[in-house]
Amino acid sequence: SGGYGVFVGPHSSKAEAKRVAALVEANPDNYVAQPTLSLSTAPTLTPSGLAPRHLDLRPFILQGEDIWVSQGGLTRVALREGYLERAENTARLIRSYNHLIMDIPKGTEPSWMILVDILDAQSEFEERYQQHNELNVHKFLVTGAHGTSSIRFAINRARDNLRITRDVLPEEAWEQVNEMQLFADERASAATSRSNRLALLDEIIHHCQALTGLLQTTAPRDHAYRFMTLGRMIERADMTARIIDVGAGDILDREGAFSRVEPILWGALLEAVSGRSAYRRITGPIVEQSPMIEFVFKAPAFPRSLFFCINIMRRELKELPKHETALAQTDKIRRRLQRFKNTDNERAKLHKFIDTMQIALIELNAEIALRWFIRPNQ
Repeated sequence: SGGYGVFVGPHSSKAEAKRVAALVEANPDNYVAQPTLSLSTAPTLTPSGLAPRHLDLRPFILQGEDIWVSQGGLTRVALREGYLERAENTARLIRSYNHLIMDIPKGTEPSWMILVDILDAQSEFEERYQQHNELNVHKFLVTGAHGTSSIRFAINRARDNLRITRDVLPEEAWEQVNEMQLFADERASAATSRSNRLALLDEIIHHCQALTGLLQTTAPRDHAYRFMTLGRMIERADMTARIIDVGAGDILDREGAFSRVEPILWGALLEAVSGRSAYRRITGPIVEQSPMIEFVFKAPAFPRSLFFCINIMRRELKELPKHETALAQTDKIRRRLQRFKNTDNERAKLHKFIDTMQIALIELNAEIALRWFIRPNQ
């Protein structure tokens, strides 16, 4: 559906061809094949004028007593979330928690399930595993390829997206994401130990950063790039909110029980959003609840703060046609952030505010999809 999961032989590695050959041999009736074809192009009206665009014709073939091909065809556009951003954010989160476990006194650490809770994947985890332990959590989030919250799932979807949009992206982007997928597939089985796991997470983060840097330095600033940026910022803002909601909630729920390690726990939350160095420069060396949450939510110059993400969204939306509704929603989120004041120990208030922010981000994402990607009658 939509070209996802398709294997293209001439553009694939030997290892990937061997893997797919084994799947076909095991279940040949589940696959179809065709020669690799170059798609035709047709003049298409774009915001910058007429430009060639590839065509993909999907005819309707109806079978009854007779078989006939209906007049007309079907085409569609699918809006996908920022899978590359999700893979990097999840890798950063898991890496920071592994570092925390090694730094904190035994018996004071939060549960490994906090990683699953942040990603809101409890139901999916429970379907696959009975025990809530370190090994199963990392199988689910790191080494497994089928769970929708796993890093490998996000990498595979990012690769599918780039394969479909190769014509509008730098050629090197495909090579980068393909290398990342092959690396993750090859190293996943050895990532059960903490040292191998951290090495895998570090490499995934570096691959994501290299690909993001490539797109930022070589991709033209057209509408395609603006939509990629919007998807990345929405995904980043959502992940930042999730980390603070679940992580801060766990610390506040246990407040007083392990007071001597609370600065370490708040510091681990900062590390999960890669904000420790920036926080020290802007706020100071001591990590405390209120300044830390204020920083992650409202720091205008920190690239992973909610406020920074919203400002980038506003900038990109202004360059798109018919942006009024989406921009108004973004401005509303921005005003809520500006009015927010964190008060120590108000767990319920913080949770309610983050819920409101996440609902607003979902509504903004839906507006973008409806405005530019989905026809009203779909």
